[in-house]
Amino acid sequence: MAKASSSRIATGMEQASTIAAIATPLGAGGVCIIRVSGPRAHRVATELCPGLPAEPEMRRAYRSKFVSPLEDKAVLDDGLVLLFAAPASFTGEDIVELHGHGGVAQSRSLIDAVMSLGCEPARPGEFSRRAVLNGRMDLATAEGVAQLVAAETEAGLRAARSLLGGELSKRIEVLIGQTDSLLAQLEASLDFPDECEGMDESRWPARILSIKIETELLAGTWDGARRLRRAPRVVLLGPPNSGKSSLLNVLAGYERAIVDDEPGTTRDILEIDVSLKGLLVTLVDGAGYREDGERIELLGIERLANAAKEADLVVGVIDGSRDPAECEEAVYELFSALDCPLLMVANKLDLGLAGLESNLVRVDGSSWIETSAVTEEGVSKLCQEIVDLLNLTSPGEGRVLVTLERHHDALCRAGGALGEAGDLLEKGGSLEVVC
Repeated sequence: MAKASSSRIATGMEQASTIAAIATPLGAGGVCIIRVSGPRAHRVATELCPGLPAEPEMRRAYRSKFVSPLEDKAVLDDGLVLLFAAPASFTGEDIVELHGHGGVAQSRSLIDAVMSLGCEPARPGEFSRRAVLNGRMDLATAEGVAQLVAAETEAGLRAARSLLGGELSKRIEVLIGQTDSLLAQLEASLDFPDECEGMDESRWPARILSIKIETELLAGTWDGARRLRRAPRVVLLGPPNSGKSSLLNVLAGYERAIVDDEPGTTRDILEIDVSLKGLLVTLVDGAGYREDGERIELLGIERLANAAKEADLVVGVIDGSRDPAECEEAVYELFSALDCPLLMVANKLDLGLAGLESNLVRVDGSSWIETSAVTEEGVSKLCQEIVDLLNLTSPGEGRVLVTLERHHDALCRAGGALGEAGDLLEKGGSLEVVC
């Protein structure tokens, strides 16, 4: 048996405890993985897995029965066990993975057995935390692990992989290197002025400005990239009886919203995740926009208006078969005030488009699509246009993106400090303060 190493947290002050957790989602499934990390990890494997050889190879899967540590030595499961030795493991500590059968009761019985051997429950993110403290990865990479698990879209997945692969860290390291190099020159001119003759001090402000611009460009990716972690939100907005809810049902593929000829049928916000041409989006529907509705309806209208302000795309739905009523002018004002892209839909194509021309002059949308929620004519074209507009407004593939608020805040503060230093240097201020 490979001797367990005395793994230590990076501080070196105290020996690390041994932690354990279920690494797979709890529930019915084919496999349950228990991960154990710390100085007692290999001993846990020895006591639970009698099928292990006396000197097991690291990083090799062994089949073994998992037995209870109690006196009865009852067989808990039959599965695989893998051992990893420090420091060549995810956390930098000794690690054991037990691969048993899935199931809520089965998973809990196995983790209970592990805990009875002196392990502690791992806190959220504890394995990644130990990997950071033991130098196995930097903090940004560890955050990439969390982003990878939480990603709901392909774009979000690509951004998480970039973070996990260290692309952001590499960009930051370049900026740090440039800053340290410049700071060394500034401090050398302070401490050893006689030995720094010939140094080109005139370029210092330009170098600070260059680093500041690169920092701000990186921070500027936050506004678009922060939306990658979730499915883009598409809000259906329009006057009552324009067919928004009918269109939602067609896009969803089933009767999600109640549809009736009476205006104001929909009161509260409806949200549903649907796949449009392979792209997962969240469709948001609500009360038809008008100013003379009942109190409850007006509350629903207000919620939908707020949702439209935070949407990635608004689909404006109007009844193309008739001219807009005077009471519907408020919705056209809202269309023109939106900050996000707007796609206009002339619905009820099956009833004709007698009112389309009078609607066209009121709204300047990205484009107009003619649809019928009854015959589903034009719906496929609408789906494609939604996908195209969302892809057009997404950050470009292959770019290094800032997707976490902590990173954005740090870059903004760094850019601000560089700006202050550059301004002070150009005004002939104190080099000590510039540094």
